[in-house]
Amino acid sequence: MQAAIAATCRSGPVRDYYKKIKKRSGRYVARSVVGKELARIVWHMLTRDESYRGFKGQPTSVKTRFAWPQPINPRPRQG
Repeated sequence: MQAAIAATCRSGPVRDYYKKIKKRSGRYVARSVVGKELARIVWHMLTRDESYRGFKGQPTSVKTRFAWPQPINPRPRQG
């Protein structure tokens, strides 16, 4: 579920699929469906020894810079 929530925030195709399911069935069902799809993708990648080809057949773009993990900006404690 945590991977599904993170993917809906960061990935365009996953976010579009999530919104489509959410419109019909609600937020919690949509998260479950996205999580199931991500688990299915990982299972196929591991059992068939294949590389990632994109979410639901949609190609992915290659980014030169990773957005995660982000550096932590510590705040001084007040008190």
